[in-house]
Amino acid sequence: MPADATLFLSRWADVVAFGMLVGGWLSYPILLAVLGHSRATLNDTMVEIRCAWMVSMLRRENRITDAALVGHVISSASFFASTTVLVIGALFGALANAGAIVDTVGQFLVDHPPTVWITQLKTVVILMIFVYGFFKFTWAIRQYNYMIAMFGAAPPAPLPEALIGKLSVIYAKHFSRAAQDFNHGLRAYYFGLAGFAWFIDPLIVPPALLFIMAILVRRQTRSAVLEDVQAARMALR
Repeated sequence: MPADATLFLSRWADVVAFGMLVGGWLSYPILLAVLGHSRATLNDTMVEIRCAWMVSMLRRENRITDAALVGHVISSASFFASTTVLVIGALFGALANAGAIVDTVGQFLVDHPPTVWITQLKTVVILMIFVYGFFKFTWAIRQYNYMIAMFGAAPPAPLPEALIGKLSVIYAKHFSRAAQDFNHGLRAYYFGLAGFAWFIDPLIVPPALLFIMAILVRRQTRSAVLEDVQAARMALR
């Protein structure tokens, strides 16, 4: 085993930070799916809202507004995808200048002094998170574009109610799948913040990660936004 890897494994604080960061990033979608079996989540409730939207869209003769709304979502995803490219470029720069980072940060990390190899490992982990986020953003953009094509393919109103019921479910599922990928991309920024905390001190990572995950779970299961969406769902039934 290389000496740098042996040194890393001997530093329990960095090992814990690495394990919690990667484990938390990979396990959060699973945690959210488990919570969805016992209580309503914001993402699940939004599926019904989108289904109601698709029913209204299919009953309208003029669907320009609906296409414009999807276009607005595409703009948001495109903005984050472009920003993520800049973050990835900055992380590649940090990877190439790990020595300078060690000289700067090493002045403050007396108990856990960084090395060039460990600093590069930290950067690579964060880089992987943001690369994953970039792929999710671009895939969400592609799916939103497919959504606009499906809007255009819908026959003009009035449509038979049976067809409206069938198409609205298909459209809502597709839209929700794209929104889910967009959310995965956004989470890269949240978990990336926990990763940047690793540069300050590995002991900051566990509480930072737990705090971030608690915020994300609360928004999905106990937020005022969830109550508003649920109230809108009940009113639309």
